[in-house]
Formats: sequence, structure tokens, C-alpha cells
Amino acid sequence: MAGQLSTSHDRNREIARSALMCIVSSLHYLCKQGLAVRGHTETTGNFENLLKLRAADSSSLKSWLDRSGFKWLSPAIQNEVIQDLALSVLRSLKRDICDARYLAIVMDETTDASCKEQVSICLRYVSQSLLVHETFTGFYETASTTASTMFDIAQDVLTRFELHLSNCRGQCFDGASNMAGNVTGLQKRICEIQPKTLFVHCFNHSLSL
Repeated sequence: MAGQLSTSHDRNREIARSALMCIVSSLHYLCKQGLAVRGHTETTGNFENLLKLRAADSSSLKSWLDRSGFKWLSPAIQNEVIQDLALSVLRSLKRDICDARYLAIVMDETTDASCKEQVSICLRYVSQSLLVHETFTGFYETASTTASTMFDIAQDVLTRFELHLSNCRGQCFDGASNMAGNVTGLQKRICEIQPKTLFVHCFNHSLSL
């Protein structure tokens, strides 16, 4: 009896492991292709439809989706898996940037569709093979766009990547006073820490002006 229970438990665990791998790989595919995960309802999105398509070729996945208990398909689980995938990508990028040592920081603030102010940050660096890379690190929500707040965000992002402003050699922002001001602007605050950091007015903003 104990042996049968152990065999049944092992079989259920293998089904659960296989189903979880399908769930993670499906989310990875949708994110890599830049496709929406969810639709207007939880059952009409790309994620649910992709799993149903894959279940046609996988009996273990089909049995998992047909069960009435937990399935690891909720929006909260989806967001958690996507966050783990994003962190894995950032860790990989961090190794490349740390190897390059010197970098330039590119920042811009904008308001999204929900009227929330967001700051986008890119790090520009030259790899060991002398190739120039510009890496997008993410959007960071902020309640204020003052120079001090922008400076704190920039320092926080660099700290997460285990970098320091002393290795910064370039900075690119728009021409707003909070960013480009030569008295208390962001570029001035960074230059006070590392005078070698050259400020360049963003060409796209210059063209727009």
C-alpha cells in the first residue's frame, strides 16, 4: 500500500513538474515575441489559448488543465513568473556591464496612458569585443521629477547593477532644467561626483525642438 502511494505521488509530482515547465516556457515565448499575455478576460488571452494548443500534444498538460484544483494560471502567478524571467535577463546584462566597467547613462521621463510619471533608463557601454551596447533597464515610476528625485533614481538603478557613478563617462538627457540645469540639474549633480562625465543633449529631443 505504501509503495502504491509513493508511486502515485511520484507520478503526480512529475505531471506537476511537466505542467509547470509548459507554463513557464509559454510565458517566456509570449514575452520574447512581445505578445499580450492576457485578453479582456482570463480565458481569452494568448496565454490560455497557447496552453490549450500545447495540451493537444501533451497528455500530462491536458490532465493538468482539466483538473479542478489549483493550476498555477492566475494573473498573480503569471506576473510572478514574468518578473523572475525579467530578473534573470537583468542579471545576465549586469555581468556584461560590470565587465565593461565604464558606462554612460541615458534617462528620460514621460507620462504613461494612466497619467503616471515614469522614468526610462538605459545604460550604454562598450563590450570587451569593442561593440557598443545600449541596454534598457526598465521604467521606474516616480511621484516627482525634481533633479534630486531623478538623481536618487539614477543612483538606485546603478546600485542594483552593482555600479557606481565614478565609472560613468557620459550622460544623455533632454534639455529640461531639472535634467540639464548647470546649477542644480541632474547633470550637474552627477558631475559633482564624477567630473569626467560628459553631458550630451539628447539628439532626438534636439531634433524635435
